[in-house]
Amino acid sequence: MIRSMTAYARREIKGDWGSAAWELRSVNQRYLETYFRLPEQFRSLEPVVRERIRARLTRGKVECTLRFEQDPSAQGELILNEKLAKQ
Repeated sequence: MIRSMTAYARREIKGDWGSAAWELRSVNQRYLETYFRLPEQFRSLEPVVRERIRARLTRGKVECTLRFEQDPSAQGELILNEKLAKQ
């Protein structure tokens, strides 16, 4: 059975916090190469995702994109501790 290395996948989730969408694209390539486009606050996910991809794939060029839109009403509230600030 021949398996194609060319693929596209998109997964979008929405919640009270906003929405996130992962897009994965792969094309045929002799060696495994992974590229990431992540928002700054999610850059720490890159090594974890890279290892998960390496555990399942041995070759191909894989592009991973995460789009994140935070709901403005879901932002946290900043409360100043005046007592601590005066110290």
